[in-house]
Amino acid sequence: MNTIRIALANIRYPATPEESVTLAGQAIAEAAVERADFICFPECFVPGYRGIGKPVPPADPGFLERAWSAIQAAAAKAPITVVLGTERVVNEALFATALVINRDGTIAGFQDKVQLDPSEEGTYSPGSGRRVFQIGALTFGVAICHEGWRYPETVRWAVRHGAQIVFHPHFHEAEPGGYVPASFAHPRTHSMRRQSCAVPRKIPAISQR
Repeated sequence: MNTIRIALANIRYPATPEESVTLAGQAIAEAAVERADFICFPECFVPGYRGIGKPVPPADPGFLERAWSAIQAAAAKAPITVVLGTERVVNEALFATALVINRDGTIAGFQDKVQLDPSEEGTYSPGSGRRVFQIGALTFGVAICHEGWRYPETVRWAVRHGAQIVFHPHFHEAEPGGYVPASFAHPRTHSMRRQSCAVPRKIPAISQR
């Protein structure tokens, strides 16, 4: 039986966009030490989630490109597959998205947030369309925060299209040092205040832990 080891990045909210890149790189390196195959980051971790009273500078496509390149390099060095909560700008519209980076540092693609929370409608544009990703033996989808909590069809769609797991990155504001579970997970690589991954069905060939 193949085993897929998944790390959930339970790290503090970045003080600046630049720090989000530094913290992401550190988390990737730490996950690699723990022999993780995947690492999933919170919603819009790069440059920082907007609309919560945090001073996030205006969207900067140039910064995002540089940030992605740095995180791609960290993924390739690890090597590890990254599901990065980030933003992207397309035709001057700002999207909350998940960037999937292959373990060799190449980009597998984006899954934009389609179903926005009402509080986000003045900040982000809704995406359109859903997709699944194939990384090695694993097929997976991504449902971002509100759409995973309120729109279960986003997970069902991924399962109908072959997903064995659906990553669910969402905004979280952990205390310094992060939330450490008492008994159910490894405190350095498998912790988060709320569940970050939904496993929609059991696949005999792959175990998630």
